[in-house]
Amino acid sequence: MKQLPFILGFATTLALAAPAFGQDALADKVKAIQKEYQAAATEYSTAIRAVKLNEDRAAVAKEKMPDRAKFAARYLEAVSGAPADPAAAEALIQAVTLDFRGSTGAKAIALLAAHHVSNPRITNVMTYLPYTGEAGEKLARALSEKGADRDVRGKASMALAKILKDTNPAEAENTLKLIIEKYADVSAGRGTLGEQAQKDIDHAKKFGTGKPAPEIAGQDIDGKDFKLSDYRGKVVMIDFWGDW
Repeated sequence: MKQLPFILGFATTLALAAPAFGQDALADKVKAIQKEYQAAATEYSTAIRAVKLNEDRAAVAKEKMPDRAKFAARYLEAVSGAPADPAAAEALIQAVTLDFRGSTGAKAIALLAAHHVSNPRITNVMTYLPYTGEAGEKLARALSEKGADRDVRGKASMALAKILKDTNPAEAENTLKLIIEKYADVSAGRGTLGEQAQKDIDHAKKFGTGKPAPEIAGQDIDGKDFKLSDYRGKVVMIDFWGDW
């Protein structure tokens, strides 16, 4: 019985040390996946640069391009036992980056919304949120209200405005006005959120849902000149595409 305090103290030390050990182990696992993906991406880039003019570039790309969805799934699997662990945030961010249009990305976004709203690195997923459906909207709303700082909250508000521009134009406009009021000076690309928000408001007033389409002129496949207004009153499908 004399050894009991020592045993209890040792057990307590192990219990306190366990979370740190688990976090370090998870961080190492995430770094290992990152390193493997980077190596695959480098191999792909090297192979593409080495393609000669008479070789099939598409075939090389198909063979060497990293499977982004599979790497995203590995990141998600890595945090399955501890999604709230601080070390899990980076894995979830990477999963969104690699599969923002897929189911893995949606699950990762949901976990970020549930456990990592206060992590400032979450700004790295902001540009993907408008393409991620309901999961992206939920995270954008959470970040716009509870983000770590003004930078996060402002950028999340901008992402939310982009998500809402087609489904709820009125709320999107109100969100843009809020950005101008509260986050106008936050840096965004080559300008500020305020400048970007004002441009989006002006664009919506001129080209938003329900507004007349701007005039388009060109030639059809037979070389005949035409204008979009020639088809006023008719159902028209416009397909914009490029070749580069």
